[in-house]
Amino acid sequence: MRSEREEELIQETRAVWQKRYPILLSKDDAQQIITNVTDFFNILEEWDRRSSTVTNEEPAAEEIIGGDHAA
Repeated sequence: MRSEREEELIQETRAVWQKRYPILLSKDDAQQIITNVTDFFNILEEWDRRSSTVTNEEPAAEEIIGGDHAA
Protein backbone atom coordinates (compact mmCIF):
# COMPACT_ATOMS: atom_id res chain seq x y z
CA MET A 1 0.00 0.00 0.00
CA ARG A 2 1.28 3.45 -0.91
CA SER A 3 1.67 6.25 1.59
CA GLU A 4 -0.29 9.46 1.26
CA ARG A 5 2.84 11.29 0.07
CA GLU A 6 3.50 8.64 -2.60
CA GLU A 7 -0.07 9.00 -3.85
CA GLU A 8 0.34 12.79 -3.95
CA LEU A 9 3.56 12.43 -5.94
CA ILE A 10 1.88 10.12 -8.43
CA GLN A 11 -1.02 12.55 -8.89
CA GLU A 12 1.37 15.51 -9.29
CA THR A 13 3.41 13.53 -11.81
CA ARG A 14 0.30 12.66 -13.79
CA ALA A 15 -0.81 16.30 -13.79
CA VAL A 16 2.55 17.57 -15.04
CA TRP A 17 3.25 14.88 -17.63
CA GLN A 18 -0.31 14.44 -18.91
CA LYS A 19 0.05 17.77 -20.75
CA ARG A 20 2.79 16.16 -22.85
CA TYR A 21 1.11 12.84 -23.66
CA PRO A 22 -1.69 12.25 -26.15
CA ILE A 23 -3.00 9.28 -24.13
CA LEU A 24 -4.40 9.19 -20.61
CA LEU A 25 -1.64 8.31 -18.14
CA SER A 26 -2.38 5.68 -15.53
CA LYS A 27 -0.97 5.52 -12.01
CA ASP A 28 1.43 2.85 -13.28
CA ASP A 29 2.58 5.18 -16.06
CA ALA A 30 3.20 7.93 -13.51
CA GLN A 31 5.11 5.52 -11.27
CA GLN A 32 7.29 4.53 -14.24
CA ILE A 33 7.99 8.19 -15.01
CA ILE A 34 8.98 8.78 -11.37
CA THR A 35 11.29 5.77 -11.48
CA ASN A 36 12.88 6.85 -14.77
CA VAL A 37 13.47 10.43 -13.62
CA THR A 38 14.88 9.22 -10.30
CA ASP A 39 17.22 6.80 -12.09
CA PHE A 40 18.32 9.57 -14.46
CA PHE A 41 19.27 11.88 -11.60
CA ASN A 42 21.01 9.02 -9.77
CA ILE A 43 23.16 8.46 -12.86
CA LEU A 44 23.98 12.17 -13.07
CA GLU A 45 24.94 12.13 -9.39
CA GLU A 46 27.18 9.09 -9.93
CA TRP A 47 28.87 10.73 -12.92
CA ASP A 48 29.43 13.89 -10.89
CA ARG A 49 30.90 11.88 -8.03
CA ARG A 50 33.22 10.01 -10.40
CA SER A 51 34.22 13.25 -12.10
CA SER A 52 35.03 14.82 -8.73
CA THR A 53 37.10 11.79 -7.75
CA VAL A 54 39.09 11.91 -11.00
CA THR A 55 39.61 15.67 -10.67
CA ASN A 56 40.80 15.29 -7.07
CA GLU A 57 43.27 12.60 -8.09
CA GLU A 58 44.92 14.74 -10.76
CA PRO A 59 48.14 16.43 -9.64
CA ALA A 60 47.93 20.10 -8.82
CA ALA A 61 49.40 22.55 -11.34
CA GLU A 62 52.23 23.32 -8.90
CA GLU A 63 53.21 19.66 -8.86
CA ILE A 64 53.30 19.56 -12.66
CA ILE A 65 55.43 22.69 -13.15
CA GLY A 66 57.52 22.35 -10.02
CA GLY A 67 55.63 24.66 -7.68
CA ASP A 68 57.64 27.25 -5.71
CA HIS A 69 60.85 25.43 -6.49
CA ALA A 70 60.66 25.92 -10.25
CA ALA A 71 63.54 27.87 -11.80
